[in-house]
Amino acid sequence: MRALFLIVSLSSVPALAQEQRLQAWFLGMAQARALGDGLVYVEFQPRGTLLPSSAAKVDQVLLRAAVGWQLHRAFSLWVGAAYINGEQRVFEQLFWGENFGPVRLTVRARLEQRWLPDTEGVAHRARVQFRAAWTFKDPFLLIVYDEPFVNLQGNVFDQNRAYIAFGYRPHPKVLVELGYLNQLFATRMGHTPILTVGLGF
Repeated sequence: MRALFLIVSLSSVPALAQEQRLQAWFLGMAQARALGDGLVYVEFQPRGTLLPSSAAKVDQVLLRAAVGWQLHRAFSLWVGAAYINGEQRVFEQLFWGENFGPVRLTVRARLEQRWLPDTEGVAHRARVQFRAAWTFKDPFLLIVYDEPFVNLQGNVFDQNRAYIAFGYRPHPKVLVELGYLNQLFATRMGHTPILTVGLGF
């Protein structure tokens, strides 16, 4: 697992970022079945900047909701919308998940249409998350993922997110994660501790 995290952190990206920034995020999410194979998802994600201290504040709140359909035991298809600090998004998503003994592997491929503040037209972005969650001693987990973001117009590279966390499942329908997210942009790098509480996963 350590080797995997090092590999995804050093994946092919532009030259080393210059500015360093420390943030803290909370991610609350819930998913439920509806009308047979239907799915519903909601997410609340406040984000705060800690360093540099001159910028310390809760400066972003992301709200996301989606509806989906379970196409197959391992595949689901989603459409949804999100809002963050004046930016509006619509997205389409294909999700795959499969258990291999104590390890659950998932892939989430998402296309986003973004209406950015003070910008004309629609920005298109693709992102794919590759995630592994290892239940090394029930109910404790080790979780890693990597998620590259690419713009479909203009500069191709948007960012890369590499994540590692410890998880705790107090109930089969509840997962709590405490992790670290590394965000690499073209000109800066972000370091973000994240507390995640998921219901129905």
